[in-house]
Amino acid sequence: MVTVVVVVLGVLWLGLFPVARIEGRFVWYRDLAVSESASQHFQEKAKQKDPAFGGLEGDQATRRKAYLEELIINEVVKIELARLNKDSFQSEVDGNISRAKEGKDMARLAEATSELYGMSFPRFEDLVLEPQAREIVLRSHIESDGKVYADWLSERVKNTSVTVYFLPYVWRDGALVNK
Repeated sequence: MVTVVVVVLGVLWLGLFPVARIEGRFVWYRDLAVSESASQHFQEKAKQKDPAFGGLEGDQATRRKAYLEELIINEVVKIELARLNKDSFQSEVDGNISRAKEGKDMARLAEATSELYGMSFPRFEDLVLEPQAREIVLRSHIESDGKVYADWLSERVKNTSVTVYFLPYVWRDGALVNK
């Protein structure tokens, strides 16, 4: 019994439980929590540097919803790239990340990421750079077929099966809405 309690507390403490399922893939609470924490950290740092900084738009619940939507859309992009099954996609994603880091002082970049967002650079790369790089690759592929990426993505997320756990939202027509 004690072992079960310890395991459950460990899972909760580490955020190793899903908050959404997107076509069989999960968004984990820890990723949502890191996004929220980074936003809060950024907001505090910005106010320290400039007391006139008005803060980010919306209250905490509105921002949480926006972060979760972004994580869901990132999964949709990842799913679509996997569905297209082109071997070159991952090398294109890796190339985009390498170009973003090219010529930068990595020690300074890691320091700035920690200072501004309160996270390590590898975590920043996973949560920010890699999703952006994947979207660039997918956008290029979609637009090479003569489609408008924003329209295509809007339609794709509308038709995506998403289940939300433990949060007061449901996925409807490509967006989170309050239950």
